Amino acid sequence: MNLMRATCALFALIVLSGFTGCQTTALSTPCDVLVPITPLPATNTYLVKQDRKTAEQIAKHRGRYQQFRCS
Repeated sequence: MNLMRATCALFALIVLSGFTGCQTTALSTPCDVLVPITPLPATNTYLVKQDRKTAEQIAKHRGRYQQFRCS
């Protein structure tokens, strides 16, 4: 029984030590996640005619990209 307990404790230690090694990078500005979307004019025309909702979402995204002066 002690061997089983020791094995479980060792396994738990290994698993938990893996979690402490992870680091997350904090996002400092919206530009960290905003990327430029620049479809061709023909693509814009197609989206406006065939998928207006997507065209509007792309326009809003481009507006946010410009608002935060991402480059």
